[in-house]
Amino acid sequence: MNEVVLELINEQIWLENHSSCFYLNLAIEFGNRGFNGISTFFFNQAEEERQHMLKLMNYVLERDEKP
Repeated sequence: MNEVVLELINEQIWLENHSSCFYLNLAIEFGNRGFNGISTFFFNQAEEERQHMLKLMNYVLERDEKP
């Protein structure tokens, strides 16, 4: 795999992970304040970002590269 492409994909993996953690934090904060609907929304968003991260990681691993 081209090194530049691998670097960009790994950067995107980091961004997806960071976004997932950010959404989890929002979900917890809203849940603690009793806003369960928006809390659920952010939990779902966190999971979506995590799935994006895992897809990218698997893509890299399938090419025998290191995410």
